[in-house]
Amino acid sequence: MRKHLVAVTAEPTAAELAAIESEWPLIAAELDVLDAQITLIYAEGHGGPTALDWRRLCRAEA
Repeated sequence: MRKHLVAVTAEPTAAELAAIESEWPLIAAELDVLDAQITLIYAEGHGGPTALDWRRLCRAEA
């Protein structure tokens, strides 16, 4: 089943932009955790994760 995207013509309101701005620290933190997890997955096939990889994940999850 194929879904078609609808073009967005309206710009976000100031309130919507403010909401995004207030949530940005959480979004950035979640991206840091995801990046650290991807690094660990990649490392498994390339000699295993290092101590630095594990510390990076722990720091991102804190």
